[in-house]
Amino acid sequence: MTEGIIASTIALNTATTEIIKRMIPEKFNRFIPIIPLVLGISFTWLFATDISSWRDIIFYGLIVGLTSVGTYSGTKHLINK
Repeated sequence: MTEGIIASTIALNTATTEIIKRMIPEKFNRFIPIIPLVLGISFTWLFATDISSWRDIIFYGLIVGLTSVGTYSGTKHLINK
């Protein structure tokens, strides 16, 4: 998986998660951490055409999802200080 695809997938994942987070009611906030992980796996499956193994798709998808959450959280805390 090339670096450009990874970076754009992380950005797309972060933006899509934020849009979904604003659309769902607050009583479902406990499920928000699952959304970027599922989206990361889905976006990796869609955009990473050079990966053929499901294990690699899930692995890279989880990396994309966790990086998306960390990037958003770190930026949010940095701005609020």
